[in-house]
Amino acid sequence: MLYFTTLYLLYFTTVLCTSERLKLLVETGRTPEAAFFARTYAPSHVSRMVELWKEDLTKVNAKAAESLADPAEYPNLFTDFDLGLIAEHQASQTKSLRLPAASYSQHSGSLVSNLIEQARNSGASVHDLPASSRPVPARTGADAAPANSGTQDGAAQAAEAAAAAKAAADAKAKQEATHTHILKSP
Repeated sequence: MLYFTTLYLLYFTTVLCTSERLKLLVETGRTPEAAFFARTYAPSHVSRMVELWKEDLTKVNAKAAESLADPAEYPNLFTDFDLGLIAEHQASQTKSLRLPAASYSQHSGSLVSNLIEQARNSGASVHDLPASSRPVPARTGADAAPANSGTQDGAAQAAEAAAAAKAAADAKAKQEATHTHILKSP
């Protein structure tokens, strides 16, 4: 078992990009972990993950689901969340740069840098970020429109959230079917 756990962790941390990690967590029914992972590593995805978590938790405890707060709707509850968004955007800009291994010693200091402090000192604002780097407050209910309805970004995010919710439901159904099959096996 330890061998497979080690392989999974290696795959999860080195091969998958952040959005693929979130997708994997959601598909395997780990929406709370996906929300916390997004809060730490991908703040622009937090609203979507919290919405999925609320949908999942509503099936178990509706009152607990109502108590989950979305940083886009309640920024006063999430200190420096805007700095996390700026840091995520700045890190994504530099992450795409491929540096030769020979330049490691020149860039090794940036591997341990404090991204939040860099964002704080950069003077950047959340309003300076492209729309794709800012979270859209989640809207619940069949008649609720996306926060920026009328734009392609809002429609794309709504479609992405619906696809993620469907994938999560399919994964949960598959997991339950597998569990039922194991229980019925002689």
